[in-house]
Amino acid sequence: MKQRNFHLLFLLLLFCNTTNLAAQTFTGDFIATSQADLDGFRAPDGSRYTQVMGFVKIGHEDSDITDLGNLTELREIRDNFILDQLSNHLDSVGFPELVEVGALQITNCDNLRQFWANNLKRIKTQGITVEANESLTFINLRTLEYVKEDIIIRNENNGSLFLPFGYGSPELVVDGSINLDISPYSRISMDIDATEVKGDIRVGQSGREYFNQISLTMDNIHTVGGSVVLRRALGVLRFGRHLPTRVEGNFWIQGNSCQTPFIGELFCGGNLVIVENRFYNADEFNLPVTFVRWNLDLRAAQGDDMKVRLDRLEYVGVSIKINGFARDELDFPSLNDLRRKDFIVENCTMLNRISTGENFTT
Repeated sequence: MKQRNFHLLFLLLLFCNTTNLAAQTFTGDFIATSQADLDGFRAPDGSRYTQVMGFVKIGHEDSDITDLGNLTELREIRDNFILDQLSNHLDSVGFPELVEVGALQITNCDNLRQFWANNLKRIKTQGITVEANESLTFINLRTLEYVKEDIIIRNENNGSLFLPFGYGSPELVVDGSINLDISPYSRISMDIDATEVKGDIRVGQSGREYFNQISLTMDNIHTVGGSVVLRRALGVLRFGRHLPTRVEGNFWIQGNSCQTPFIGELFCGGNLVIVENRFYNADEFNLPVTFVRWNLDLRAAQGDDMKVRLDRLEYVGVSIKINGFARDELDFPSLNDLRRKDFIVENCTMLNRISTGENFTT
């Protein structure tokens, strides 16, 4: 009899625990436009949910939300996690237990200054969008390991935005692209420890004037499946310091007034274009690119010496174009195969000599 009662008690406890675990999963979408909505976001037993099998959207114009405490035990959101138009009462939000979301969107949160999710590892189905947040200065995703689609950051305030992504994880892989764009007078400092980006890396936009606005650090990058385009926005660049980097598309640096970039050994599967830049804080920029599949285009800013050396360049597939260098000699000591290559020199009034590794001199 005692043994039977013991078994009944064990089954009862097991049932209670199973019910409690099931109650921590919210099935469906959760939308909170008021503090009352968030206060009511509790499991039937009063505990906080740990999983949402849908999307979560927080915020609304003129909302009265002041406390996100009922979201702080969430570990997984299957679909999008959206913070849009958070109330002016919230300037810092954190989600310490969050590990997986379908997508992350932070938009139109005018008073939000800090967002952190120190255990977030995976963006499973889409990407990250951060846009139109007037006061945002800090987003900490240091444990990030995987992003399914694009990372899009548009900073539109007059201050600085700091983004440490992936530095607490073994590696970060981005299956999409990385796009950084800013409005005049704002700044972005992004330290992203990605080892592989399968799309493009794009900083700034053509046709817009910027000065020293974006600092990009990607020390451990080794593969970019698309192109790297850095236009009219760059302040500081550290790229591939620790590993040789293979860029399958173009590598394009244009119209930047910035510190001399630090770029590690580079293989370029498209065109290498370095045009109209002004690099300071060093006499010369020695770019350790070894291979350019198509064209090499070096063009100085008007009235300026290019200050670029390509000592390790071994191969260019189609053409070399040099425009506007304010010096008397250019040297490519490792470049040997110039057969059937177009070698074009324009607007280099001081240039007397171009030498290469195969003793080609003109």
